[in-house]
Amino acid sequence: MADQTRPSFDRADLMERLDSDIELISELVQIFLEDAPQLVEELGAALARGDTAQVHRSAHSLKGSASNFSAGPVVESALRLELMGKSGNLADAPSEFRALEANLLDLERDLKVLVTEGNREAS
Repeated sequence: MADQTRPSFDRADLMERLDSDIELISELVQIFLEDAPQLVEELGAALARGDTAQVHRSAHSLKGSASNFSAGPVVESALRLELMGKSGNLADAPSEFRALEANLLDLERDLKVLVTEGNREAS
């Protein structure tokens, strides 16, 4: 389960890095929300097959996408999975994958709220 005491992303860092440009942030969020489910599906399928190389690649891609939002919990889970894939040891991957999924749900929810609030403020 995701850590409810820790934010899913660093809003201040995101706003600073992207100059509080809600239009740009909205575009990035839309792309992420479209791409993340596919990456998670690929990652889950790779785990089921024991395909360590694909686990490494998919987790790396997801980590990069989430890092655009300073999404610490997702980035950290993806990094752990990436390293498991690289090392060839997937013993702890199922539990880390569940943590990643929970962290992603929190991130997706919070990004949607950010965009909704930003669009409301821009109107």
